[in-house]
Amino acid sequence: MSYSGYAYPGYGQPMYEAPVPVVRKKTAGVIAFVVALVVLVAGPIVSAFVAQGIAPFMVPAMDGTLDPSSITSADERDLTAINSGISGVFILGTLLGLWAIVQGIVATVRKAGRAFGIAAMAIAVAAPLACGFLFYVTLFAALPPDAYLRP
Repeated sequence: MSYSGYAYPGYGQPMYEAPVPVVRKKTAGVIAFVVALVVLVAGPIVSAFVAQGIAPFMVPAMDGTLDPSSITSADERDLTAINSGISGVFILGTLLGLWAIVQGIVATVRKAGRAFGIAAMAIAVAAPLACGFLFYVTLFAALPPDAYLRP
């Protein structure tokens, strides 16, 4: 049926169709969330072990009685391992934490697992706080009882 030579609905224009919403998988948000959880769990655990390794060297360093010539090769190996542990925790925790934050932002903006992306960003920001807190709690708990009484 046509009206005065034009096709229905008039003036030859097609009917408006709403765009079909794109359903995205939640994979990006879930990956960011898992990476953030790894940082939150592994960082404080490794920090606690590193703090326990540092504690025996803290008392002589605090009261000024640390003599560098009295450090044995076994102590040097321990300090090297502790230094490697600290560096590893900081580098790995920073890289994984930044990855979780960036991927959480991408997942949130693209709506590909938005809730997981927001949770990943929050966890990745809180992980260094938990890591530092547990490090100092473990460090001070591992010191000898008389370490605080020395002048």
